[in-house]
Amino acid sequence: MIRPFIARIIVWFTLSPFLVEPLPVAALTDDVERSVDYYSMESLMVLRANVFELMAAKKYAEAVQSIQQLQAVIHRVYGVDSIQQADCLVWLIEAYSALNQFDSADQQQEFLFDLSVRTFDAQDPRLQVARLRLADWHQRSLRYQNALALYEEINEWAEQTPPLHADQQRELLLRSLQGEALTRYTAGFCCASNLLRRAHEIVSTSDQYALEEKEMALRNYTHLLILERQQDKATSLLASRLNGQSAIAPVMLGVSRPQDVFKAIARVTYQNADPRKTYYIPKNHTVIQNDPALAAPILLGYPMPLCGKNLLKMLKPSDRRRLADLYIDVKLHINNEGYADDIQMKGNVSVKARRYLKYSLKNSQFRPQISATGEIDSAQFEFRQRFTAPEPSRARDVASWNRQLTSHACQASPF
Repeated sequence: MIRPFIARIIVWFTLSPFLVEPLPVAALTDDVERSVDYYSMESLMVLRANVFELMAAKKYAEAVQSIQQLQAVIHRVYGVDSIQQADCLVWLIEAYSALNQFDSADQQQEFLFDLSVRTFDAQDPRLQVARLRLADWHQRSLRYQNALALYEEINEWAEQTPPLHADQQRELLLRSLQGEALTRYTAGFCCASNLLRRAHEIVSTSDQYALEEKEMALRNYTHLLILERQQDKATSLLASRLNGQSAIAPVMLGVSRPQDVFKAIARVTYQNADPRKTYYIPKNHTVIQNDPALAAPILLGYPMPLCGKNLLKMLKPSDRRRLADLYIDVKLHINNEGYADDIQMKGNVSVKARRYLKYSLKNSQFRPQISATGEIDSAQFEFRQRFTAPEPSRARDVASWNRQLTSHACQASPF
């Protein structure tokens, strides 16, 4: 009989919720009555409700204590190595990350994976979900080689023949290919677009996906081709699917490699660090969060993300206290190669900050405009640059990946 807290593992499986089906309430109730005494069950329910409330209120320090109390009760009822504590570990990871206690979060992440290995069979899709979670964690914490190894293990499992869990294997393969491509892009490694080509082929040849999902897969593949400076191939693919439709508008994609972030800073700071070198931060400066010892968030600025600590040095003290009011109106020309020129700016920030944005744009790639007849056209592009923190990047949208690459590069910046 399935224990009651197995149902809660669905919280853990948010990356792919179809892998765990909700259990009937009656089945849970029957099992609770036979396997858990009333006092323990009441304690679990009270502690769980308290954790939900504290996490929702972002009272993370208090939440950690309540999570540990809940975990202790689960250990007493089910055992120290029970998978029923999976959601507690996920909450601890979230809370420790919010508190900038990344070593503690890292320990919980590794324990969650070890627990999954001991609990699930090697062919169980739930083990691959756990592996995917760990791979994503390593990717965000700049342990790129560890992440790539885990993604490859998922790919091997997903591509086995004959398939044992066809739908789950296809979905996990797509998610793993996206994660591996994002890892290669943020690390500055080559050939990430080959992975999204595979993802595009899977989606485009399957009847399981809607037209919108197929268009997104093509868009992601072509955007990554452009970031890898394979624009001719990308625009040819896009133009072949116009079918007499209206022109394709230009899109800002961002920098191609970590070094491009360093180059933009170097042009403004005039320091002697080598912008061609790739810098990575140590393990204990892991995921994309603000170090409390720093006065600035890691990223500031949208739609072009900028390094917070560098940008704040370029602003007047009075402007640092009113970031939400700052702006730069930008007009630029995107040439046929997808680069910006003739950049014009007006705004209420310092000249140095404007110069920083200008050099960042010059080091960025754009998807050029494609006419209704499939020809590449130069185009004007306008936007308002704001100086608040940008939204997080999304693995399913290559156009947002620049934020994560810039964040990693800012943390590793020699400037």
